[in-house]
Amino acid sequence: MSARNHAIVLGASMSGLMTARVLRDHYTHVTLLDRDQLPEGVEARRGVPQGNHAHGLLASGCAAVEQLFPGIGAELRARGAIEVNIGRELGFYNEGQRITQVDSDLTTLVLSRALLESHLRERVRGMSNMAVLGGQEVVGLVGTAAAIRGVLVKPRGGHEAVHMPADLVVDATGRSSRLGEWLEDLGLPRAPEERVRVDLTYTSCVYRRTPEQARGLKGIVAAAAPPNRRTGVALAQEGERWIVTLIGYFGEHAQPSHDGMREFSRGLPSQAIYELLREAEPLTQPVQFKFPFSQRRRYEQLRAFPEGLLAVGDTHCSFNPSFGQGMSVAAMEARELQRCLQDRAAPLWKQLFQTSARIIETPWTIAVGADLGYPEVEGKRTAIGRVLGLYLRQLRRGAVHDPQLALAFLRVAQLVDEPAALLAPSVALRTLRSSFAAPSEPVRLLERESFAG
Repeated sequence: MSARNHAIVLGASMSGLMTARVLRDHYTHVTLLDRDQLPEGVEARRGVPQGNHAHGLLASGCAAVEQLFPGIGAELRARGAIEVNIGRELGFYNEGQRITQVDSDLTTLVLSRALLESHLRERVRGMSNMAVLGGQEVVGLVGTAAAIRGVLVKPRGGHEAVHMPADLVVDATGRSSRLGEWLEDLGLPRAPEERVRVDLTYTSCVYRRTPEQARGLKGIVAAAAPPNRRTGVALAQEGERWIVTLIGYFGEHAQPSHDGMREFSRGLPSQAIYELLREAEPLTQPVQFKFPFSQRRRYEQLRAFPEGLLAVGDTHCSFNPSFGQGMSVAAMEARELQRCLQDRAAPLWKQLFQTSARIIETPWTIAVGADLGYPEVEGKRTAIGRVLGLYLRQLRRGAVHDPQLALAFLRVAQLVDEPAALLAPSVALRTLRSSFAAPSEPVRLLERESFAG
């Protein structure tokens, strides 16, 4: 077994923070390095441009974060985070129709990414064996193809790099990770990579929130439904605010102005967000962010990998963000790292990459399967996939009226249940019955509609 004296985490992202928290239970000292000068308070930082847009923890992710940081839910609520019963207080629209309200134990917190990240950073900084260092640039690994023994690091903007020794180095730097390049420098292959091009453009703005808006809902999701290329999300935040994010595939995008956002929202598959924006008072200027492709690096397929090196979070897999899966998957991966460190049955890298691949598979399948509904998205389409797609479409239509179908759908979307749960005999029978029910009213995309139902 390798020594557990010093672990280094590269990147103070959500994944990096949660990974550092796990490692502090198993290593004498942990150092968390980031290129940014990390803020002391609640603010979006330059190295996380996506932080200005809507973020959410799924029910599974919220539970995982609470396990990693006991008591954090209560702490965040004290700072303004809002608890949401997903079945009753989140309006989820599919093909323009809201799935029925349902009683469930699915809950989460809604809050800004800046508040969540800053609070985790405070918790991590307060740990006795932890050092959190901003303004540091890692320029390479130290070691061999067999084992890594540290990193080369220099102050950002500096010229001279020094060796920082470590028994474990974890790359949490995300999509822009240089790990593939560093592996090649050691004579090892890069991980096989999958990309699914979606060319998303996000446009987001913060609005004042009042009790009478959105019929008391704490969140609205108007999911894209081919051929409509538009998605909209409105989530309550601390400080009596809404964050509204409008997303378009393949060139669709809102103009970055308040009028532009309202006009774009008229073409969403539901008018719920348009109704909200008609009267809402903007508190910021709209900002945009582009996301060209989802990306999955298949580290679990590598036959050789250095001991003392890991990759987590977006370094491993970066999902289409319109499905809101990234932070939750990162939390679930951190929880699995905890289990791997407690029970070392195989080399750590092999054990973690295999368990992470199983965690990633469900959200990746959900997101890519939905993206393949657009003809512009390149990927393998099979007859079985088309049949399953038709079945899932009917299940979601049935969930507009059937609480049991709504609950089954929500539990899978929240990564609580595996997709196979949607094929259980009781669910399949209800889905079949729903296909014979009277059709719902057609969705009128460009007319105002009530969204209370």
